[in-house]
Amino acid sequence: MSAGAPSTAPGTPSVSAGANKIQPIQLMDFRAKTVAGGTIDVAALAGRPTAFWFWAPWCPTCRGLAPDVAALQREFDGRVQVVGVAGLSTDADSMKKFVQSTGIDGFDSVSDTDGAVYTRFGITSQDRWVFVEADGTVSTAAGLGPAELKSRFAALAA
Repeated sequence: MSAGAPSTAPGTPSVSAGANKIQPIQLMDFRAKTVAGGTIDVAALAGRPTAFWFWAPWCPTCRGLAPDVAALQREFDGRVQVVGVAGLSTDADSMKKFVQSTGIDGFDSVSDTDGAVYTRFGITSQDRWVFVEADGTVSTAAGLGPAELKSRFAALAA
């Protein structure tokens, strides 16, 4: 399945505010190009606690939060998978510069220049989070500060 083709089968869950128990493979069944030029198989992360951070290269809030996200990725390495989703821009070079200048190169960031991954997860603006627990529980959040993020990561890792 491509990143731009969310499943439309009857009964397929969608991400919304709050928490929904779903099979994470349904939401995470795609591959995508990364900012670094590789490919990430997101389906391989199903069944593992995963935090998706939706950011934009021009977003000052995202830039300010990036060092905290990088620190959390290091602290929870092996317990919580972090996947960045760079979007709301068609400029792949600006995405790459953001990763390099903010130090978030310890985890993959999807280069979502066409908005397919944002759409797949129902995300319409940057600095949004989708948390997928190992059991398939999905929750979304926005505007989280460092302390709130650490609490969310700790809950995912538990």
